[in-house]
Amino acid sequence: PAGAGKTFLALHLILQALFGPNGEQAANVKILFVVKNEALALFVVKWLCARRENLTQRKKMLGRMHLLYQPCDDGPRAVELKNGRLSTKKAVPAEKYDMVVVDEAHHVYSDASVRAAVEKYTAPLLAPSRPDSPPPGFPRLLILSDLSQCADINAAVFPDGLHKVFLTEVVRSSERILAGASAFQLNAKHKEDTKSQHQADGPPIKSVIFELKAGADTIEQYVNTTVEALAMHVTATFPGLSLHDRVAIIVPHEEFRQLFCA
Repeated sequence: PAGAGKTFLALHLILQALFGPNGEQAANVKILFVVKNEALALFVVKWLCARRENLTQRKKMLGRMHLLYQPCDDGPRAVELKNGRLSTKKAVPAEKYDMVVVDEAHHVYSDASVRAAVEKYTAPLLAPSRPDSPPPGFPRLLILSDLSQCADINAAVFPDGLHKVFLTEVVRSSERILAGASAFQLNAKHKEDTKSQHQADGPPIKSVIFELKAGADTIEQYVNTTVEALAMHVTATFPGLSLHDRVAIIVPHEEFRQLFCA
């Protein structure tokens, strides 16, 4: 389900592959992280950097990771961290990746062209292809998916021979959000098994409805109401909490976004 910690599981296993179980020794492995878009790819890299404050280790880690996102025909991309800012550039693909992680795989494997591009890198890692290779201590191919979030579940075609693991404890969301999200889960059995790990009710979802005043600037009213809502329902409830990287504002289109940010 959403919020079960699929991406954070990937973070843990990537770090284990790179630095070993003790977290000290950097292994000489190459990792390819595959996801639908650049934003999520960089989000994951940001969290990896947060887990490795040592600059030498961080540099080694980024040097051994490539990202692959749409358009996949552009090939893998390397990651650079300069002046606290992450960026990507075209990279020469590794001759062989030791580990491939596919996050939000229901999007990747439901698009035939994207699936074909990704399988060029995943096929060599599947067990039948390497019968004599000893296990490396981490999964060679990790596919993270929630078909409930897929637009067309019949189009999602995953590789054969995978070992399935179902995550049933939601760690990110409160009981209230879990109850709302359960309506969208496809598998009735898994819906019953899904629990909140921390069992916190969490604050209720707030609705803010307002009338647009005649003659007033529409965008300005949306901006003012949004700021007031954040102050009233977030800042007041969680005093001292930084809103940086914690707030998402959804708008109808790009023009609205530009005016809203102006």
